[in-house]
Amino acid sequence: MKRSLSSLKDSKGYLVGFAVIVTFAFVLLLSFVNELTKDRVKKNQELFLIRAVLESMRIPYRNDQDALMTFQTRITVEEIQGQQIFITNPPEERKYAILFSGNGLWSIIQGVLGVDAKFERVTGLSFVE
Repeated sequence: MKRSLSSLKDSKGYLVGFAVIVTFAFVLLLSFVNELTKDRVKKNQELFLIRAVLESMRIPYRNDQDALMTFQTRITVEEIQGQQIFITNPPEERKYAILFSGNGLWSIIQGVLGVDAKFERVTGLSFVE
């Protein structure tokens, strides 16, 4: 007995096969786009962290390029006990910033806390994630 095309389309096998093919096509497309944008995403994440550090230390910048230049010229990064500490230059205007993280409602919250040279005053707080 010959089955018609419309009855084939109504079968469970056709539906499952169609869903598998469409899912595979979209997964392939998304993985391709992910690979294409991987470097750009990493640069944007680094720039977001740089801007958060500068904002937590109240260091002004005009745009992304200026933020990068300001960070490279005015901030020193030191590692103490596995923790990154951001320190401003010159020493007479010393400020510190540290990355922190903790549990949030749905995910981990990460931020940057800036303090003055005497650790008496918070200069700023920026959230990264």
